[in-house]
Amino acid sequence: MLKAGRSCVSITSLIFFVGVLGRGHRFKCPTSSGTVSHDSSYRLNWICHNGTNWATQGTCDFGYIYNDRTRICEWPNADIATFANDVAGRNLSTALPATVWPLAGAFFKDQEAKSQADKGFTPDNRIKPAGAETILAISDKETSELPIKDRNSSVSRYELLLSRWQNLRKVWKLKKVMELNKETTPSVHDTVNKTETTTLPSQTSSTSSAIPLQRIRPTRKPLVDADSNCNKSRCKLPDCYCDVLNIPNGLPPKKTPQIVMVTWDDSVNGGNFEFLKRVFARNRTNLNGCPITGTVFLSHKWTDYKMVQELYKRGHEIASHSLSHTDCAKCNETIWRNEILGQALMVHANGVNRSDIVGMRAPFLAIGGDAMFHMLWSNGFLYDSSIPSPQTDPPMWPYTLDNPIPHSCYGTCPKYRYPGLWEVPMTGVVGLGGIKCSMYDACVMPEDTEGLTKIFWDNFLKHYSTNRAPYLLSAHAAWFWGKWNRQNALSNFMDKALKLGDVWFVSIYQALKWMQQPTPLENLYSFQPWQCAKPEI
Repeated sequence: MLKAGRSCVSITSLIFFVGVLGRGHRFKCPTSSGTVSHDSSYRLNWICHNGTNWATQGTCDFGYIYNDRTRICEWPNADIATFANDVAGRNLSTALPATVWPLAGAFFKDQEAKSQADKGFTPDNRIKPAGAETILAISDKETSELPIKDRNSSVSRYELLLSRWQNLRKVWKLKKVMELNKETTPSVHDTVNKTETTTLPSQTSSTSSAIPLQRIRPTRKPLVDADSNCNKSRCKLPDCYCDVLNIPNGLPPKKTPQIVMVTWDDSVNGGNFEFLKRVFARNRTNLNGCPITGTVFLSHKWTDYKMVQELYKRGHEIASHSLSHTDCAKCNETIWRNEILGQALMVHANGVNRSDIVGMRAPFLAIGGDAMFHMLWSNGFLYDSSIPSPQTDPPMWPYTLDNPIPHSCYGTCPKYRYPGLWEVPMTGVVGLGGIKCSMYDACVMPEDTEGLTKIFWDNFLKHYSTNRAPYLLSAHAAWFWGKWNRQNALSNFMDKALKLGDVWFVSIYQALKWMQQPTPLENLYSFQPWQCAKPEI
């Protein structure tokens, strides 16, 4: 037995040794465990295991590259590496800016990531304003003007493209500033709903999925000119709301639908997909016969994007929850853009219309102050849902950041105003012992089905019996894994609420569409944003 055991170890060691040699060269681990940067490609790294001297080779998937400083695979940017034909740019003299969006965007279509730079950086995969398709393409004439030795060089072609991209950004930024300067802050008697208002993208929009949202507000005004207090004569729907304790447009509660927004954070995979399908069963419908919907705040790690696409086809909203799911409270705007917009593009590359990704939630609810909110505002997002808020009587409706936050805010809170950007506050849910939690899976909850159903119901009644403010039920799907009592409690609450005849389970995006167009209960059967979704993919 002893000899056999030694033979097995020897064979295993031999296989491992040959496997390493088969890759062309070996790498001796400088530490007992962990990851180390690769010497030939930034898409590869060396993985050191306890008890072995030689490393195995790892690969960064989904277009990620290995960051020497953080020692993990991250979103590609020039702080980490420059590239030429997928070889690490340690010895390249190419000077690239801190954030390389055209390069990052080029990774998406080719998720095998074997030769991204030589794919020509097709413009339909990059972040760009409308009208940029022909401008960003590299013509044969321009290629012929390059030195002969550089005509087939990915680096030279990339520098040409990047230079044009930077010039375009300067022009678009200047144009935006000029437009803002032309607009004067409206007086009390000004009409807010101007003719230039456009409908926000919907799941039935035909907007090109390669173009990010370009929100056109009824009243464009510089951030510094936003109102310091809630002035209802100036802050009007559809793009401004500050009267948080009252129903929009003064509708009476009996004519107001009770909105319930069920949301989930983090990844979607085989561990929670079947549960999500059970909760949002096709036979669990709203009053118009359409299946109920919810919002998934999606992070990249451990996500199965085929399952995400299936949820999207069923009409659920997919929102951004960052690429790396790290606490980014102190991050700058560039990092926030890479994390949130980067995840939106990753989702888009896997079958979700870019114009339908309009919201975000910060990992760990660690809001990033003005860096985060300015990123959202300037990149055309519709809303954030990250700020915890206390329970009030009556509860608060979502609001726009044209005005100061109407409740206490802890952490890195925004100091400036962001007209037209909505905040869906994380109103506290009360669990056992009267303890309030922004997400109910953080509270101490009963473990029996009946007791947990009662907790959901009691919190719901605080909304339903007062001003009908949307009831937000947020959690991580992992809380339900293997817990049939919890799953049954949520299903029982949903069925009980739907029997009331005036309760609608919709996504956050759909809830905000109703706030922009407050529609009485009797007219909701034909309310377009709440019709059965048929998203274009």
